Amino acid sequence: MNEVQEYKRNDVEQRYYDDEISLIDLWIVLARRKWIVAGVTILCLAAGVWYASMQPVQYDYRSGIELARIFEMSDGGGKLVLLTSRNGSVALLEDVIIPSQRKVLFDGETSGPRVSVSERGDSHHLMISSIVERERADRVKKLHEAVIMGLAENHASILENNIALRVNPLKTRSEMLQRLVEEREGQLDHLASRNHEGSGVLGLIDVQQMADIRRELAEVQVALTDMMSVVEAVEEASHGTRIRFLGVESENPAGTGKTLIVALSLVLGVMLGVFGAFFSEFLAAVRKQDRERSQ
Repeated sequence: MNEVQEYKRNDVEQRYYDDEISLIDLWIVLARRKWIVAGVTILCLAAGVWYASMQPVQYDYRSGIELARIFEMSDGGGKLVLLTSRNGSVALLEDVIIPSQRKVLFDGETSGPRVSVSERGDSHHLMISSIVERERADRVKKLHEAVIMGLAENHASILENNIALRVNPLKTRSEMLQRLVEEREGQLDHLASRNHEGSGVLGLIDVQQMADIRRELAEVQVALTDMMSVVEAVEEASHGTRIRFLGVESENPAGTGKTLIVALSLVLGVMLGVFGAFFSEFLAAVRKQDRERSQ
């Protein structure tokens, strides 16, 4: 019984080793078909060199956008907040402004510069970029400027309305306080003239009224000054969308480098050459087996 089991085990092991791929056999196949590997590799490498030589040298031209912000008062003082969300501005640029400006400037041209939008830096900054040859840099700058101006025009009316919503009530209140100041100053002048004429108890009453009016007048003037300061801050600190920088060229060429293209073509050539060698060996084995059967 042990001899039978040992025989079966050896038989299974033998079939297992027969099914294994021998690295030596693989190397023999590659050595026998080396000219196929070399030929395919050289062809792919030559194609890669030709393709790389045909590719123009391109640079990345970038323009920065500072999004519109409006001044808002808060408990800690005041701060600038975005007029519209950055995601909303990106969507507006990609879906509306960039396509329309490319159509206006390069209508009928399929080679008009492409413009991509990215979020860079602070939350109120965007960047647009185009990858083109140096000969087309001026066209890119013109397109970038038109795109940013289009976004600025879209934000301008929104900014004006938002400033009006914040400033107009303050201006109305300031006008009311100014009229109150003028009224109280008139009362002071009247009481001052009576104080010179009166005496005794009446004079003391006038003096007390004048003190109360001066105190109220001082409070009103402080409130008026604060409101005018807020109005001035909102109008001066708020700003529309504007250009930070325009058409700045990248230091190094953009896109896939020629060296990388050649390297990839070499790797691809070796892979295809190895595949071709084994496939050729397979076809040779099939033809040999057919000849043996036919005999």
